[in-house]
Amino acid sequence: MNRLAGMTTYLIGAMDRVEGGGEAWRDMMTPWLQKRGVFIFNPCKKLVLGYNRTEQAGRDGINKMKADGRYDEIRPMYGDEIRGVDMRMVDESSFLVCNLNMQEYPCGTHEEWVTANRSKKPIIVVNPHGKASTPNWLFLAIPHQFIFGSFDEAKDYLNHIDTFEGEVETFRRWRFFDRRRMMRETIELYGEF
Repeated sequence: MNRLAGMTTYLIGAMDRVEGGGEAWRDMMTPWLQKRGVFIFNPCKKLVLGYNRTEQAGRDGINKMKADGRYDEIRPMYGDEIRGVDMRMVDESSFLVCNLNMQEYPCGTHEEWVTANRSKKPIIVVNPHGKASTPNWLFLAIPHQFIFGSFDEAKDYLNHIDTFEGEVETFRRWRFFDRRRMMRETIELYGEF
């Protein structure tokens, strides 16, 4: 079926106070999703025209301003560039994959997943400490079928969504657009692009 082909996903999870800025799990999930035709929005590697700063440089800059007491400069310097771009990636996503490690404090993740949840986007939550240790509020906010205790379990679920021959349970969140038809009609009207 390849239902995920042409979709976009945003990889959300803690970056600020975690080893390696949270890149390891994102680097692991990216090729797996790309093999299914999914376009990746990764806050560690922003693919935005005109954006040329690394996330580490942004964190270092903010931390330096905090250490120097230059709080008034932080938001004007980094707000639109970091938070603004990340929130736009949430808006552009078809679904999200969230690493919810309960030993980390994912501040921006909360805003990102609340925004996505209000749009009724599927949010695939991986809690490496186990599904049962996931905060109660998440069970009230999203279908529990979107919560997993490992990335392997999440991959199995996404593979089911992508390849199952029959109808899949959408939980009134998954939306499968006929992207091949959209591409074909666009090319027929306007030629290659």
